[in-house]
Amino acid sequence: MVSSSVLRTSQWATTHLHAAGWLSVMLDDPEVEVAGVYQPGRKLF
Repeated sequence: MVSSSVLRTSQWATTHLHAAGWLSVMLDDPEVEVAGVYQPGRKLF
């Protein structure tokens, strides 16, 4: 069953080891729209 709705999502923090894989999977999925990617600066922590 194919849904007509799209899941809008974002990725928070891009420096973990699995982040690139997650982003790749989301970008390849036609039912997912990546709305943004956020990487907080180290000055915040």
